[in-house]
Amino acid sequence: MKAETGNLFRKLEAIGELTEEMKAAIDAMPLQVKSLAKGEHVVSDGEISRHSCLLLEGMLHRRKLTPQGNRQILSIHIPGDVPDLHSYHLKKMDHDLVATVDCQVALIAHEDIGQAIHASPALSDLLWRETLIDAATFRAWMTMIGQTQTLARVAHILCELYVRWEMIGDLEGGPFPFPLSQDEVADVIGASIVLASHSLQALQQRGLVSLEGGKATVLDWPALRDLAQFEPAYLYYLHETRRR
Repeated sequence: MKAETGNLFRKLEAIGELTEEMKAAIDAMPLQVKSLAKGEHVVSDGEISRHSCLLLEGMLHRRKLTPQGNRQILSIHIPGDVPDLHSYHLKKMDHDLVATVDCQVALIAHEDIGQAIHASPALSDLLWRETLIDAATFRAWMTMIGQTQTLARVAHILCELYVRWEMIGDLEGGPFPFPLSQDEVADVIGASIVLASHSLQALQQRGLVSLEGGKATVLDWPALRDLAQFEPAYLYYLHETRRR
């Protein structure tokens, strides 16, 4: 196993069966490792993409800008994610993929993805499952933004990231990276910076989470989950152990 594919393997094993044949097909793909500074684009809206991006370190987000320059953050990505896997089929990007913090990525040429799928047809099904889960996450976010209060939206994002970090490594209740600024949180949940700031403070004052040094620690999972109305079924995490 390549060091670069460890988190990807753990994520795929969390959502389905990853065989040794599939691992070998993934590891056979050449990787172009690249460092990105915070704010740098992996790929931009309107660009024709010839690669997909495996996040190795740091955090990425998808975003869409309105003609007036307003930003909506569409998703957050952690190591092991391939946030533009869909570009294997949909070449023209309809959003930006941006480094949330300094990070490291591995670019995988679409032709090499095709060769991996040819070498292991079952891998195609697992990657398709990953893309469908990505779509399920979009639906969960749409419901969260449209039908819950600001405090619940922030709680939902924290719950989701907590479970997703668990998918690639046992947190054992410890802290996980949460380097989002207040304005980025605001652009995730579709609210003002003031409301986002107040919500982050309120969650800490209620003793649900601790936020310090770009990391978050969940202090009261049942209460945070209840507040967020969070049901992790949409992540299709096979080993999720925090169901009640």
